[in-house]
Amino acid sequence: MICGYIQKDNGMNTLVLGQYSKERLIYRGHVTLGVKLDFLQDHKCNRMDFSPFTLTPSGNEGVVWLEPSLVGVVEYMPNTKDSLRQAVFKGVRDDIEAKECKIK
Repeated sequence: MICGYIQKDNGMNTLVLGQYSKERLIYRGHVTLGVKLDFLQDHKCNRMDFSPFTLTPSGNEGVVWLEPSLVGVVEYMPNTKDSLRQAVFKGVRDDIEAKECKIK
């Protein structure tokens, strides 16, 4: 799920991602490759004044937090650390609800 974004000085954009574990929203990582923020206007994402995560890790200063309602597709290389290695943003899914994005 897309939970926020960071606009960087170099013109790059980074999405902050999350996923549900039971009823708690868990931080899952960032993705920068493939990210253009045009789609946020099309989907009318609501901004939030605070992080939607139960625990927000450091390194998320300057994030524009969004209501976690938009499901994104991200491809990444598998690894043993349960992190998003070489993540690439592929787009948005309209056929799935945010609450369905659960850690298996």
